[in-house]
Amino acid sequence: MRLYPIILAAPLVACGPEPSVGIYVPPDLLLAPAGWTGPSPRDEGQLIDAAAAEKRGREQCAGQLIAIAEIVQK
Repeated sequence: MRLYPIILAAPLVACGPEPSVGIYVPPDLLLAPAGWTGPSPRDEGQLIDAAAAEKRGREQCAGQLIAIAEIVQK
């Protein structure tokens, strides 16, 4: 008679929400890319270098966001 409550409780344990699946995002995708890290540009050449560095940083950041979105959507 003592096993009776245990037997009734066992099926209730199986009823419940699905366990959540952990999503692994590589740590390198979570690091913000560096843009221009030098001093403020003083002439046209430095300004072009700074703009190119910022563009590379923004493109890398956009690529990381796309990669994270693909990981999350799977």
